[in-house]
Amino acid sequence: MKEVADLAFQERENRLQHLRRIQKEMSVRDIGSLVLFDPINIRYACGFSNEQIFQCHTPSTYLFVPAEGAAILHYRSDRPCLLSLGTLREVRDAVAYTCFAAGPRIEEQAREMARVIKSTVDVAHMEEALAVAEAGIARMHDNLRPGVTENELWSHLHQVNIAQGGEWIETRLLSSGERTNPWFQECNDRIIKPGDLVAFDTDLIGPHGCCANFSRTSFCQPGRPSDDQRRLYAFAYEQIQHNLALLWRVTLVGSAGRKESSWRSRFWWLQVVAASCRSRHSKTCSSIDR
Repeated sequence: MKEVADLAFQERENRLQHLRRIQKEMSVRDIGSLVLFDPINIRYACGFSNEQIFQCHTPSTYLFVPAEGAAILHYRSDRPCLLSLGTLREVRDAVAYTCFAAGPRIEEQAREMARVIKSTVDVAHMEEALAVAEAGIARMHDNLRPGVTENELWSHLHQVNIAQGGEWIETRLLSSGERTNPWFQECNDRIIKPGDLVAFDTDLIGPHGCCANFSRTSFCQPGRPSDDQRRLYAFAYEQIQHNLALLWRVTLVGSAGRKESSWRSRFWWLQVVAASCRSRHSKTCSSIDR
């Protein structure tokens, strides 16, 4: 335990040294403050590393670096655990400024609306990416056992994706046990224990550059889920069924007065969401009820 504590202290001090080096160079150049958007620069300045690849093309986090003292991270204000990095004074909500996070922007509408319309080939590519993600999830499920680390379990999704022609994974959103709440904690070397819930988002960019992004939660056997875990599962199941009903209601309202082919081209994503929810590996989530 002492070695682990010593290593954590060294990592914290190293992060502080990075921040101080930047502030020293700011002083030399008479720079009063910096706002960093590049996730690589943010990581160097404060140690924050969540969603780095995603943030490269959909920036939604930025870091304010003052001339002196700790930095302010604009990400999610409900993540006070990030203060343990030792380089941050505060964690605030970021103001979104991309179409993905904040809605349409004039300069982005042409691109986004073009991408909404899917050809038959595009849909086939998306189905292929979903199949790769499902195969990766099945591999993870087969390798979920006590003693494996979060990082080891997450690596199976990468291996299957690359082996089957996929390209990359946007994040490392897998956590287990007490780390599942609050969400958006990325995987680390925590050892998974019997009775843990293990939750993850795929965020997988598969073959042809298509994204297959859905969530699953599994129970680490042996044993049976606790009453609290069953209650959480019931809430999650109820939410999914409620949201699916809303989607199908949109289907009925949205198709009224439209040609079927036109509706399908504009609302293809409803079909994809529904297909994902009916995925044969949905049992990975429902296995908690057994």
